[in-house]
Amino acid sequence: MATPPGFEPLPKARYTVETVDGTPWIVVRAARNGFVLAFLAVWLTMWTIGGLAAMTQAATDPAARPFLLVWLAFWAFGWLMVGSTVGWQFAGRSLVTVEAGALVTRWQMPFVGRTKRYDAGQVRHLRAASLAWPFAGFGRWSPRAAYPPWFGNPGSVQFDYGARTVRVLPGLDEAEGRMVAEWLAKRLPVEAVD
Repeated sequence: MATPPGFEPLPKARYTVETVDGTPWIVVRAARNGFVLAFLAVWLTMWTIGGLAAMTQAATDPAARPFLLVWLAFWAFGWLMVGSTVGWQFAGRSLVTVEAGALVTRWQMPFVGRTKRYDAGQVRHLRAASLAWPFAGFGRWSPRAAYPPWFGNPGSVQFDYGARTVRVLPGLDEAEGRMVAEWLAKRLPVEAVD
């Protein structure tokens, strides 16, 4: 539907519905930020060079080896965190669906992913999550969607499962979260929605 002249255009949703093996999934692709990617690519290159130099030094200098081995442990941690952020921005995505009596959530990126299944009969209070994260969105790019799920990204859709609240699909705003919650509610038992 076209927006009449003089009004702000209606933005498109940042999620899609894709069918995988006959099951429809809500898919949210990770946000990309060119500046962040360029900065992290340069940082990762320099960090890799520094790590290789430290490995060479540790192999040839027994006196420096204890310090360098500790330093290399921190180096590896930093490399994995930044490398995972780059991988997430290039090919990360979060997914959710309802199938075979389960609400299924998944996140995936190159070489790694995780799927969780929740008993659909135990899902309660399905709703959109409000954006409580600081700097929740700069235009249509949300910094919380640019980082992998293990960085503690809050999800845009949430539900209660027993004594805990589960949050899924980072990177959407509240209106998109409501749209996804409505899509899921049609596929879940009536008790899942207040």
